[in-house]
Amino acid sequence: FIRRDGEVVAVRPEHVRLTRTAPAAESGMGATVVATMVIGSAVQCVVRTEDGQEMLVREQRARGQSGAESLRDGERVFVSWASDEALELEMEVA
Repeated sequence: FIRRDGEVVAVRPEHVRLTRTAPAAESGMGATVVATMVIGSAVQCVVRTEDGQEMLVREQRARGQSGAESLRDGERVFVSWASDEALELEMEVA
């Protein structure tokens, strides 16, 4: 669940992307890598957004290193997702 601009959206961890540069047309926000873990055929990253939200990002490992696998704790990244991969929820953000 991601809080943004007074709304809450649900995005599966495997549909969230991490990049070192700002995405062009997708929804997204700045964040800092808290932890990166290789778990079998996937890489999981925990990131903390500028407003303090923590979210899990999961990426399948490709041959060699995946993009997420090369990230280091404390590195600044951009978290993004395609709008058709998010489900907007009707709830009030406190």
